[in-house]
Amino acid sequence: MLDVGGGDGTLAAHGERAPGPSRGRVQPARHRATGGPHPRALWTLPERLGFQGGDFLREPLPGGYDTLCFVRVLHDWPADTARALLVAARDALPPGGRVLICEEFRTPERLAAQFFWSYFLMGVDTCVSRLREVEHYLRVLDETGFKDAEVLPGPFELILAHR
Repeated sequence: MLDVGGGDGTLAAHGERAPGPSRGRVQPARHRATGGPHPRALWTLPERLGFQGGDFLREPLPGGYDTLCFVRVLHDWPADTARALLVAARDALPPGGRVLICEEFRTPERLAAQFFWSYFLMGVDTCVSRLREVEHYLRVLDETGFKDAEVLPGPFELILAHR
């Protein structure tokens, strides 16, 4: 599993606690992608968890993983950039590989909060919130060649699709 833009490696660390031979790697966000050890690597499962340097906006996503995860990453970018990241994921995955998207999806109830935070944060640090409807992700996954996309039940908003 590769957690693209994985921050401090929390998702990969939780996944790697499960039994089995899997290995997880985290590709930190571009501003932290130094290729060196990440602080999380010092106290999690170093034999099963590692960090992958690189700039996921400028370089192809690395191959060799059967699952690529985007956790609260795609909403950070304009729609064409988010689409390009999903195309890069498709190209990096083997046949049958999986992509997992975990985002807070836009709903009518969230529109007011999204507007407020976008307005507030743009004045503070030029941050823009781009929450998108779940239907947007399902459509883009279909258009970029993924199949069997489904919204997974549970407390988190997750979409799983296969190459």
